[in-house]
Amino acid sequence: LPNWEITNIPDESADLFVNFRSMGEMKVETIEEYLKQINRVLRPERCFYQENTGIAMATNSRGYVDTPILAYPYPATLKVRDMRLSPCHDTYRYWEAVSIKKEIPRYIPIQIVQVSEKDKKKNTL
Repeated sequence: LPNWEITNIPDESADLFVNFRSMGEMKVETIEEYLKQINRVLRPERCFYQENTGIAMATNSRGYVDTPILAYPYPATLKVRDMRLSPCHDTYRYWEAVSIKKEIPRYIPIQIVQVSEKDKKKNTL
């Protein structure tokens, strides 16, 4: 699928989204847009797997420093849950990371507490 088609993928229609070694070479604004789209496309409790630059490296061929995985502007529901050095590489450059999309609750659960008459008089709970 070409990158310009990502906006045509229906909301919450994918169980897995994979990216290998391209986000770290993008500008942060581009990474942010991709992550928004990935978050939109993934179903709740589904996975975004990536292997990208794990640490900031020297200036790349486009004239800027690679962005490490943990510096990406992740949406609140798509934070990295697990990260490790990629077993396919003998350098510290590439890391694997897994994000699981979490649903943001549509309500905030509250707890009802019974207050005794004694506590009411003390004005404490």
